[in-house]
Amino acid sequence: MTPPNDNVSPFIRTGRKDGETPTSPAVTPAGEAPAPTPALLQVRAQRVTESNPDNAPDTHTSMISRDLTILGRNVRIVSKGKIRVDGEVHGDVLGTEVVIGDIGKVSGEVSAEKVTVFGSITGTIRGSRVLLEAGSKVEGDVHHETLSVHEGAQMDGHLYRNREASEPIRTITKAHFRVP
Repeated sequence: MTPPNDNVSPFIRTGRKDGETPTSPAVTPAGEAPAPTPALLQVRAQRVTESNPDNAPDTHTSMISRDLTILGRNVRIVSKGKIRVDGEVHGDVLGTEVVIGDIGKVSGEVSAEKVTVFGSITGTIRGSRVLLEAGSKVEGDVHHETLSVHEGAQMDGHLYRNREASEPIRTITKAHFRVP
């Protein structure tokens, strides 16, 4: 039987004596992934940047996923941050930034500082910056300060360019959180 080693980790026996410095790479406990190297982090960041970041959810986004449909009378979804719709909403969607994903559908008003549409909206869009991406479909009026329409986007409605920054967006207040 081997005598006990004072430098024993609960995960792995190091075999080092007191005062010795490790000569091999760091060992991680069983079940844990090794810490990413700076080069690996840079590659991951590059992949996120190369893929469309506006069409990819991030960790600070409220999500309405593809398997979710929200119906009801006077439905109003309000976020103090970014919201992404990949499912279907029959009602209004308000936030600081709203992204309608490729298969997302909204029947109602969409209002935000920035509205990006990959899917479809039937209703009014109000935003300082509105982006209609290729493959998007909008049936309704668009109130905007800046508007970007990519080739392949469909739009049936009126465009209204607002002169004041505060004009296109409804300010999110406590009243938006009240049930009618």
